Amino acid sequence: MKLLGAVFSLMVGIVVTGNQARAIPVTPQNYSFNFQGACTIDCTGLATGVLTLQDYVIGDYFSETNFVSLSYSSNFTQFLITNTDPGLAASGVINGLGQGSVYIANLDHYFSSSLDGFFCVDDSNFCNFSQNADAGIEGIYSVAQSRVPEPGSLALAAVGLAGLVLAGRRRSARTSSALR
Repeated sequence: MKLLGAVFSLMVGIVVTGNQARAIPVTPQNYSFNFQGACTIDCTGLATGVLTLQDYVIGDYFSETNFVSLSYSSNFTQFLITNTDPGLAASGVINGLGQGSVYIANLDHYFSSSLDGFFCVDDSNFCNFSQNADAGIEGIYSVAQSRVPEPGSLALAAVGLAGLVLAGRRRSARTSSALR
């Protein structure tokens, strides 16, 4: 019966581990966010991109220190902005619902999105809809890379496994003393 309890402990640890892996971590992580939006001005179809941040907590504001890169692509234009580009400006927030208020620019490109899903891309810093502009709606962000489980999750699974081993040893000890 105790062995059954130990097995249950291990199973609870796995379930909790699974839930924690899906929870939003409150410790800084490295993330890649897929961006997707519906083009409405100058581009057609879907615009896509990948925003990469380091040491970031979802829901907090980020700055140039967190920014790694942004790639953007539509049927009209494509570009890459990195943290080594001259004239870099990067700030914003990605919330846990896939919405982002983001501003990223270098000397040649500008990207912004708002929490209501509007996004704009231009070769100037204010999205004045020059000849090289994209804009659209329904811009959303999703986590592109799975996160590594938090250390607490692993510790809980280890405690469950240790309980299993301990229960097995106790059962083995009782069986051998009963045979004497």
